[in-house]
Amino acid sequence: DKLLPNVGFVYDLGLASIFANYAKGLSVPGTDVLYDSLYYPETAASARPNPETTDTIDGGLRFISGNLQGQIAGYYTRYQNRLATSYDPLLDETITRNLGQVDKYGVDASLAFQPTRDVLLYVFGSINESEIKDDVQLGAGSFADTAGKNESGAPLWSVGGRTQYNLGPIEIGIQ
Repeated sequence: DKLLPNVGFVYDLGLASIFANYAKGLSVPGTDVLYDSLYYPETAASARPNPETTDTIDGGLRFISGNLQGQIAGYYTRYQNRLATSYDPLLDETITRNLGQVDKYGVDASLAFQPTRDVLLYVFGSINESEIKDDVQLGAGSFADTAGKNESGAPLWSVGGRTQYNLGPIEIGIQ
């Protein structure tokens, strides 16, 4: 078997650094697919979803200046044979299907400020997009209208924060 490539670099600029990575991934269907195949004829493509492969590139900037540090990063992933589970009302079962090509991309950012040794303030956020490239075949001549739509199960954006105080042997935080 082949090893999947994963390459990256970090370039130090003093108070900041630039980073980038490329990775190739493989995800084979889990054991649930073995049970799903009981609902299909052995020759049906739905009984044996293809393994999912990915090509991912990400990069960004990290910085540290005194008691402030942060990061902003972007990513892009191209999935081939994207695996997804969904409920099939005809079978009354949850099954795994291949969505075909799916592109995912987004931006993550975080900022941490530590005004004193005992206090930490942290905020983060991300924007995530995806695009299913094709309609998914449900059966002979039957397709779900999925082309151009986002994948389900992942938020389009998220934000959060944390405040933390160190009391010696105990840290108290709220997020």
